[in-house]
Amino acid sequence: MVRVKRQPTRKSIKARSDLSPKAQPSKTPRKPESEDHKAYQRWIKSHRFRELRERMLERDNWRCRFCGRTMEEIADNPKITLQAHHVRYDNCGKGNDEELDDLITACSVCHRSMHSAKSNLSRFKDKSKVIQNLKLYNPDCL
Repeated sequence: MVRVKRQPTRKSIKARSDLSPKAQPSKTPRKPESEDHKAYQRWIKSHRFRELRERMLERDNWRCRFCGRTMEEIADNPKITLQAHHVRYDNCGKGNDEELDDLITACSVCHRSMHSAKSNLSRFKDKSKVIQNLKLYNPDCL
């Protein structure tokens, strides 16, 4: 029988004090979510947005518009999903064809890389349009 060395778990790493300060887990508390962000999260979990997302997926043939992954290709990997990506946030929250035009299908890998890019950091800073649209078209999210 061959013995395989087990990888250290997060718990065992935390308990070890001989790690360098860089290897120690960060103790910085998470910033609390703003009310605007919570309203946006309620919108993307709403029934109306799910219908809009379904229309977007059908329009894009259930395929990531960036890498081309399809539902069949990612079915075996539960960590990868097809998601809705807002190209612009001007129509976000309206729940109509204008918002549908601003949505494109992205797999979770491509979506994560788009939002982590430095060029996208300022994209969602001005949330006034999103909140304004939610107030007008979907006040139940606020």
